[in-house]
Amino acid sequence: MNMMRRAVIDPEKCDGAQICEPMGICPAQAIEREDGFTYVNTECKGCGKCVRMCPKQAIKVV
Repeated sequence: MNMMRRAVIDPEKCDGAQICEPMGICPAQAIEREDGFTYVNTECKGCGKCVRMCPKQAIKVV
């Protein structure tokens, strides 16, 4: 079974910073913010670059 991995953001850890390092590093531009909520859209390829860049450790790949 081939399951697609993708990043998810833990809203308990994410502080919704105006300057989101993972948002700028994502090659798929899959991290978005709407109404103060940061989320990963369906374009995520599961590469994990965002995980390494998040200073709050709020992102993991599942």
